[in-house]
Amino acid sequence: MSQKDWELWFWKGELEKGADSFLAQRELDWKTHLSKFPEMDNKKKILEVGTGLVSVFEFSGKKCVTIDPLQDEYLEMYKKPDAKVDYRKDWEGVAPESFDEVLCVNVIDHTPDPIGLLDRIKTALKPKGTLYFEVNFDGSLSPAHYGLWNPQVVEEHLKGFELVRSESELNLGYNQTRYWAVYKKI
Repeated sequence: MSQKDWELWFWKGELEKGADSFLAQRELDWKTHLSKFPEMDNKKKILEVGTGLVSVFEFSGKKCVTIDPLQDEYLEMYKKPDAKVDYRKDWEGVAPESFDEVLCVNVIDHTPDPIGLLDRIKTALKPKGTLYFEVNFDGSLSPAHYGLWNPQVVEEHLKGFELVRSESELNLGYNQTRYWAVYKKI
């Protein structure tokens, strides 16, 4: 199964639980992100990378631009009623140094070009901009992972960013360690 097919299969499965249940889960995801990243400020210009089917910012009251290359397919799967955020499928129109904050949660390990993605994020962030980041460390690769992620790999990939704080927690449901971190663009 290709990465694209896997992602579409995953989100379709989430949506099949029922739209209300799915949206309630995404709202809970927002609250979880906010508990991990309380620094997120609604006065800042925010970019979410790897949005998935529905952005968590739909539940935040914040204005946000989102980028996910599968956005067209997601719109075929689920029409976003009264969308509050600006959904995009690519980086077209994203000016250098135009965002104060970027949210990149459970995305970097689902892309075939993590360095390229991080370069785009770094370019989009203003000087001293903040990256809110999460990745899962998985002892055995799942179909969505292109490489084994661990603290050393993250450190290598995030050159050009300064670590502000981080936290790891075991996610027993998936037998993975979830790594949350806040970075500043150097």
